[in-house]
Amino acid sequence: MQIEFLPTDDDQIPDAVRDRVLAVLATAHDDVVTHLPALSPRYLVTVRYDERTNVHTEEMGRLVTPYWLDWVVHPRGVRSPLEIVDEHLRASFVHETHHAVRAQLISATKPHPVGPENAVERSLLVPARTRRMVQIAVEEGLASRFEHDLCPGRPRLLAAPGEPVEEWTDELIALGDGDYFEWFFDHPSGRRHVGYKVGAHLADRAIERTGRSAADLVAVEVDDLCRLAGY
Repeated sequence: MQIEFLPTDDDQIPDAVRDRVLAVLATAHDDVVTHLPALSPRYLVTVRYDERTNVHTEEMGRLVTPYWLDWVVHPRGVRSPLEIVDEHLRASFVHETHHAVRAQLISATKPHPVGPENAVERSLLVPARTRRMVQIAVEEGLASRFEHDLCPGRPRLLAAPGEPVEEWTDELIALGDGDYFEWFFDHPSGRRHVGYKVGAHLADRAIERTGRSAADLVAVEVDDLCRLAGY
């Protein structure tokens, strides 16, 4: 793994933050490779300051290519960059690296080529040239379960009690193409995060039914994963 710190015109990442990033990533990388030995040794992680982050975590990871993870941290947020590194870097790296390994192993699954201001880049792994909602859901469900496995205690976006996630899963599979922002954030029906909840449901069902982990399922095709989950 290669790690590069990218300077900006306004902010330079201080040595204390760099040292903490290197320490967190060293441990996280070793843990990931134990479960995902297929991770390419030429995997690049760039780290930079940027105020355009997740409003809740004050950081954001995005997979630029299957071999390049870009991680940004807010330089002047509510919490200090050191606090953000300690709280979120490991989980973000673990999550995105599952996406990366899956993208390295499955040619049909690749990061979405977008411009720097396009809001789609704020998603995690959006397959290139596809709007097939269940494909994106599977990517997210497996990556969030892998994150949960290696970062116990991290919250997951799951269906709430009483939400008909089985019906939503059938709906998303039958849908095919759709609007990413509607299905993964705010749907016109008033539902929220349907795609994420369906993805978690599919990943958990496949894991429960097969006894395999999210790491074991990293290279399973979308349709096969749905069948393993009973759909």
